[in-house]
Amino acid sequence: MLATTPPTAVVVGGPPAAVALGAVPTAAPEQPLPPPGTLGRTYRRGPLRLVPVDKHPRIGMLIVHVPKSLYERLEENVELRVTVHDVNGNFKPLEGYKDRKGDWHFESDPLYPWVPQIYDVVFEYVRIEIKEGVRNGRKYRQRFEFKDSELGYRRVRLVPGRIVEVDF
Repeated sequence: MLATTPPTAVVVGGPPAAVALGAVPTAAPEQPLPPPGTLGRTYRRGPLRLVPVDKHPRIGMLIVHVPKSLYERLEENVELRVTVHDVNGNFKPLEGYKDRKGDWHFESDPLYPWVPQIYDVVFEYVRIEIKEGVRNGRKYRQRFEFKDSELGYRRVRLVPGRIVEVDF
């Protein structure tokens, strides 16, 4: 018996049968632009620096450069906050600190191989309110933080054993 090919099968070396029968192929949808940040350009930004020798060899480090103009126009009770969290929510947010120059430094736990380490770096203004009072004969101070406005975000890929730098 001879085997016959169904009309929708692909003939080896030729177009699909639906196209061969006169169907008009549709245009492919446009590819979305990558989000702002280093995603897709991490390895092309130049050589990445190694993490310091006293750190675990698989941690990822992130340095966020913030322009001084964002700090200059702050009100008295408003702070600029930079937070870094995993896009998929698989890992805890990264802890970091701000140095004297205004740059933020973050450090991850050791990164797992074959797991995409993609993080969002969120820039926002936070309004600070401090309430003081007396309770049970003791003075206390409470600090409340309210999100004032979000300035934007950058999406970055952490690289095990390397320091990635991103600009806002």
